[in-house]
Amino acid sequence: ISYSPFIGLCRVLLQDYLQCFYRIMFSASTGSCTVLLQDYVQSYYRIMYSPSSGSYTVLLQDHVQSYYRMMYSPSTGSCTVLLQDYVQSYYRIMYSPTTGSCTVLLQDNAKSYYRIMYSSSTRSCTVLLQDYLQCFCRIMFSASAGSCSILL
Repeated sequence: ISYSPFIGLCRVLLQDYLQCFYRIMFSASTGSCTVLLQDYVQSYYRIMYSPSSGSYTVLLQDHVQSYYRMMYSPSTGSCTVLLQDYVQSYYRIMYSPTTGSCTVLLQDNAKSYYRIMYSSSTRSCTVLLQDYLQCFCRIMFSASAGSCSILL
């Protein structure tokens, strides 16, 4: 709702209804409702409905199984293992099907009020952010700048 101080009126600019798997937009200028996108989220795939063309399209079929993701492309009709993700204790191992190799992308140690990241490329640890939660304020420490800032 926008309020104009010049004319002293409130106007509903856009009313967005989130209902079962679709979105209906109400325009205050035209006073009409329009189905912008009808989105069906079903088992491991998404179907989009376009009201302009009146057709359904499988945009992406995403199989999330044990530690890997498979994407289905409707244009080629084939499935591809994009990434195989092993989540273990405090680190993540990514498997690339193109190279066939495993890589430790990031080792994340979440400790008291700060996070330490390990990079496999540099083989070094870095304190990315040190977060102090105090009374009604947050103090962030940036390792790159080496300074503290009161964010909120």
